[in-house]
Parts: sequence; structure tokens; C-alpha cells
Amino acid sequence: MTQFNLRGLTDKTWRKRQWRYWLSDPFWGALDYICHYSLRVIPIAANAAIGRFLGPLAAKYRFTKEHQRAEHNLALLRPELTQAERTEMLTQMWQHIGCHMAEYSLLDKLFAANRVTIINEQVLAPFIAQKQPMIFVFAHTGNWELCGNYVIGYGFDVMGLYHPVRNRFASRIADSARERMGGVIKLIPSGSEAMRKMCKQLAGQGALWLAIDEVKKQQLKSSCFWACIGITQ
Repeated sequence: MTQFNLRGLTDKTWRKRQWRYWLSDPFWGALDYICHYSLRVIPIAANAAIGRFLGPLAAKYRFTKEHQRAEHNLALLRPELTQAERTEMLTQMWQHIGCHMAEYSLLDKLFAANRVTIINEQVLAPFIAQKQPMIFVFAHTGNWELCGNYVIGYGFDVMGLYHPVRNRFASRIADSARERMGGVIKLIPSGSEAMRKMCKQLAGQGALWLAIDEVKKQQLKSSCFWACIGITQ
């Protein structure tokens, strides 16, 4: 008992993890759960509009650090813009994020309603016929699960590399949304075993699904790059 008390008093990282696990994650998880399943009963157009409204509010009250980081980086990348122009760009960014987060509750309905437009579909035809290994690389600017289901529909055996959601409650929501989609993308978490599994997937004439994602919290190790332009991580 003494050891527990001393650790709680002296280890700031431990206290932060305990706070997050027992209080913060359950609170935000419950809020996400309520929002997610409430938004499922709303028509697609109204769902997106609500998401665009909630996005900037989430930036202001929940994702304050992320918003500050975006402000800093945008000022470095676009110094020629006025403060008002940068603020407008950030608002549009959070509206976009909010829209897609809201639409996450309707992934299965969006797919059923055929809301995705495939451009240059003919490019895939030779690869579909030959059944050869494929690596799909895409920018993570929206809900990738929608496009993933279309790729599966072309006959590809897809394995996707992803970073699991830290909040265990939010992770369950994401898993449920993907299950409702009915797709069979095999997801593997990034880690020491990921490369072996990806090589095995390609050796078996399968396909890989890789996202070009945003950089955050040291996910990309490139000290020279950051030192040169000063972008916060």
C-alpha cells in the first residue's frame, strides 16, 4: 500500500495514465457512444451538416492542443496568409473532420446508397484479371472504410495497416461501424509483427492498404526535417 501511494504521489506519468483510463476515456467514450448512435437515425444530408457544426466546437473544447498545433504549422507553411484567412482555413478543416466523424455512424448506409464515385476504374482492370499482388496507397482525408469495401468488391484480398484508437471505448465504436459495413479488410496494428504479416500477404497474391496519414506525437522519426522547418509534432 505504501508503494502504491508513493508512486501515485511522485509519478506524474502514472497518474496521468490512471486519470485517462478511469475518468477521461470513459467520459469521452460515453459521449462518443451517444453521439455515434444518435447520428445513425438522422438522414445522410442532415448528419453531415451536424458534423460540420460540431467540428469547430470540438476543436475549441476537446481538441485544443491539436488546434493549437494546426495553427502553428499553418502559420509556418502559409506565412503569406492573413490571420483571418488562416482562421477560415482551420475552420474549414474542422468542419471537414466533423463531417466525416459524423458520417462514420452511417458508413454502411453511405455504402448501400452508393455515395462514392470511382474515377479511372479501368486502371484496375489488368490487375484484377491477373490476380497479382497490389499495394494501394491513399491519403487519409476521410473515412477509408468506404473505399476499402469497393476494393474488396473488385475481388482483392485486402490487408490494411492501421494504428488502433487509444480510447478503448472509441475503438469498440469503430469496430462496430466496420462490422456493419460487411467488408473483410484484415486489419493489422502497426508494430514489430506488421512487416512480416505484410510480406506474407503479398507473397500470397494479396493486396495491402496503406494510408498516407498526418504526423503526430513522434509517429514519424525525421529530426532533420523538423529542425529545418520547425513544425511541431
